[in-house]
Amino acid sequence: MWFYVFASFFLYGFAHFYRKTALEGIDPLVAGFVETISQFLVAWLAVFAFSQLTLQGFSIESVAAGFAVFAASACVFLALRSGYVSSVSTVINLNALVSVPLAIAFLGEFLSLRAAAGVALAILVVPLFRSARPASSGNWLKYSLLAMFFFGVMNHFNAFVTRSIGAFLAYAFLMTSAAAFFSVLVFSRKTRELHALRFASLEKLFFSGLVFATATLCMLKAFSLGPASIVVPAVNLNFLVTALLGVVFYKEALGSRGLLAVALAVVSVWLLAG
Repeated sequence: MWFYVFASFFLYGFAHFYRKTALEGIDPLVAGFVETISQFLVAWLAVFAFSQLTLQGFSIESVAAGFAVFAASACVFLALRSGYVSSVSTVINLNALVSVPLAIAFLGEFLSLRAAAGVALAILVVPLFRSARPASSGNWLKYSLLAMFFFGVMNHFNAFVTRSIGAFLAYAFLMTSAAAFFSVLVFSRKTRELHALRFASLEKLFFSGLVFATATLCMLKAFSLGPASIVVPAVNLNFLVTALLGVVFYKEALGSRGLLAVALAVVSVWLLAG
């Protein structure tokens, strides 16, 4: 189990970091579209290799989860235009802040003291990041919070689908829906930007999608081998890898408040996973 946990942890962390490089000089929505197509292809290859193909499990929940992924991915790339990759990655990994209330409201789950503490810490992270970069920060925080929200919604709907048809097929349906929504947007409004995409940029975005898909498949394998109480917090701490790479290679200066926000996010993710 631990091999897949650490593989997912490092691959997700690297993929979030690499997105900033892949986005260079590209329209954010086109970048999200190409990366999603890459994940879509890998997801279906995994189904053919490791699962049983059936279309009976495709449902409205798959469509809802796919729309959430589409919206979240678009917001992430929009956030990365002006935001530090370390900050964006930290905020979006707090998506349990959305998943937990949804589980309480619709699944009848209860808010434990541990989860309540995690929610409180997660709420503190946002103003710390906001005060750490008050100037020339663009709209990165707004888009990061939107991405966090949509990823939380995705987790909620995808839980239904995974329980009924299995993780690999659920992931394939998820990416199929997301790719469909991106296709409608890009081919209706971004054809000029898509045609301007160079092969080198296409390669980077496909590689980014490949790494994300591989990380997801490793996480799904880890879920099949070990308890979610260990897998979820360990994998969701991938923003530590992203933050380290961002500081080293992008020379991102988080400052004392930014570092405190990352530290609080670590504790919050661990508490919310319980």
